[in-house]
Amino acid sequence: MPDADWFARALTFAATLYVVLSAVIIAERIRYDRRRRLYARIARLVDAPVAPLDRPALQSQVSGVLRGWPLRAIERSMAEGHATGAALHACAAWLLERLGEPRLRARAAPGASRWRRIAALRILALARAEPAWELLALAVADDDPEVVMGAVVILGQIHHRRSAELLVQVLRDGRHPRSQTAVLIQACPGEIGDLLTSLLDEEDPALRYWGTVLAARHPPVRDAEERLIALAGDVEPSVRKGALDSLGAGGFLAAIPVVLKRLDDPVPFVRAHAARALGQLGVIDAASVLVGRLGDGDWWVRDAVKRSLVTLGRRVESALFAQLSDADAFARNGAAEVLQHLGTFERLLVEEAKGPPDARRQAALAKLADAGGLRVWEAVLAPLPEETRRGMSATLEMLERRAAGAEARS
Repeated sequence: MPDADWFARALTFAATLYVVLSAVIIAERIRYDRRRRLYARIARLVDAPVAPLDRPALQSQVSGVLRGWPLRAIERSMAEGHATGAALHACAAWLLERLGEPRLRARAAPGASRWRRIAALRILALARAEPAWELLALAVADDDPEVVMGAVVILGQIHHRRSAELLVQVLRDGRHPRSQTAVLIQACPGEIGDLLTSLLDEEDPALRYWGTVLAARHPPVRDAEERLIALAGDVEPSVRKGALDSLGAGGFLAAIPVVLKRLDDPVPFVRAHAARALGQLGVIDAASVLVGRLGDGDWWVRDAVKRSLVTLGRRVESALFAQLSDADAFARNGAAEVLQHLGTFERLLVEEAKGPPDARRQAALAKLADAGGLRVWEAVLAPLPEETRRGMSATLEMLERRAAGAEARS
């Protein structure tokens, strides 16, 4: 059994280790906060309005702030994300000047240690050094997934057409998760639709899908409408869905017939995106077709139809009132819900309260009470002013009883 001296030594060791680890953590936190304050100071310098003739003076000020800091600490801070925007580029330019392009090229070349390579690539790319593009092309084709990921992140920070070209190549190769790569391509500024056009013709359905998704932000430059219309009938459901989204976002009115056809697609999520596209296209003539899909067997489709009908506005009211008598409870309730969101329910109540009483309006309100049930009815009544409720208390009581009866029957 251990003696008392052993326990005392163990306790002393544990206490010493705790103190040392605490000191290390506190020291690292202090250094971290200092780096963050450093980059905040640089950001204040570079983000201030500066005349072109004052740029050399600005670079001199940046150098003055960074001078005296260990180069490793500045490189690490860039990786930690303290510096953004113009401050990030200013720090990269300073590091390029201090370290020299030949040294950074050697560090960024294949064969260098992983993290040193990524750091060198970041400096060269953000400082807009010409060798960066060739070295980044080698990095995104590397066998090390960490190097590929580092290069992709760097490319996402550079707003340049050549970075978009390399990101599209990464998307094709699939060396990095395509969803993450696509997000970076979507954020690329400028016209890069021509770089994405060929994706729409790929044999791989995953690439066709991402081509249609990216077309919403960067439309293809050649035959965009015709290509997307054709892909709305693709054998792959995800491609059909992506094409429908881009057709809606692009406002391609010639696509209306094929979008309407996709409302009968065997795949529910494709039907849902077709409904959303019709809302984006503002197709009032298709309102009766959309209203007829309020009874779809899939919840996501019904929700998409309702959202699109709300987007189309009060011009669809007549088609919605006709649906209030449908035999399908989903269709009736959905039509009442859309009319509630359009403000139709509330408007009719206020008009009836102001008078004079109108038999047709009361019949419409009774239909809404029957179709919507208590949930919709209570949502409509809640925001109404007290004077409106008092002005038509008898009518409200009758409608509430009808809504309660409809709820009990369902």
